[in-house]
Amino acid sequence: MAFTIGEKILVQGEHCIECTMCVPECPEQAIDDTEMYLDVGGYVSLKGVTISINVEKCTGCGDCIPVCPTSVFSYLNQPNPDPGGNNNGGGTVGGGNQPGEDGQDKDPCLQASKSAAHATQLSQTNAFNNAFNTIGGMNDGKEHGYVLGSQNGAIVSTDIQHGGPNNMTLNHNFENPVGSIHIHPANDSPPSVGDVYSLINAYNGNNTYTTYYVMNPDGTVYALAVTDPAAMSQFLQNHPYTQIPGYAPNFPPPLFDEWNDFDGSWEMSLSHILDKYDAGMALLKRDNQGNFKKIKIDTKKNPDGTITNTQTTCP
Repeated sequence: MAFTIGEKILVQGEHCIECTMCVPECPEQAIDDTEMYLDVGGYVSLKGVTISINVEKCTGCGDCIPVCPTSVFSYLNQPNPDPGGNNNGGGTVGGGNQPGEDGQDKDPCLQASKSAAHATQLSQTNAFNNAFNTIGGMNDGKEHGYVLGSQNGAIVSTDIQHGGPNNMTLNHNFENPVGSIHIHPANDSPPSVGDVYSLINAYNGNNTYTTYYVMNPDGTVYALAVTDPAAMSQFLQNHPYTQIPGYAPNFPPPLFDEWNDFDGSWEMSLSHILDKYDAGMALLKRDNQGNFKKIKIDTKKNPDGTITNTQTTCP
């Protein structure tokens, strides 16, 4: 069910997974998940009778837009992305371009802004924090993790799952998984190439699964977040993973060589590859205020022909 509010906001209720991430973000308390309205008293049901919107209270501020993982809300004067991956509102994805040209006309910070806001919001849930505190205290040199899902209007998690020193498989039975969190045993260890392909696989299994958190023993938290499903699908076609039995998936040559040699920084290396090859996902890092920001690489060609890469974060 789709409808508009105040000629400003398009609401596509059929995309709603009832995660309730939008409820605390509304400054006018126009979105409600505590009562069961049946299109009365100014309220319009979003999906079934679980979440409702008071169209008389809504001012069209748009605060609900960036936190919704399935693009239920959008401004009427902007295309609305299709959470199913059809990319109705996304940028053009290069099919025959040379490596590096796919995403050259896209602003990486703008591309990642909605996903970063969602990653921040999801990390503030009790399910995430309980998982973070539990696996943060397990310093046994192995990976441990949880899958997060939306269930009956709340974010919940699986039981803790255990892996080996360098990899793990995260399983779940959620109808609407939204993400996962696992720990890498070493500090200074952002998401791996295997994590990139694991997120692609998880999203292809269920398009509500958009955020892949990785934490380190020192409390650093990263996130891989889907930003453009169509571009991600094209990236997988252009750069299918290679895998040695018993090891995690890896980039195919020459991406692996470029990732492995890039300035000696895994953060910079992975962010560079994801942006240059228009992978449809972003590498985020949590700051001291608890907000996830995209890691951005500024590349400068010097007069002598050498290249200088500088790591920054998006606003």
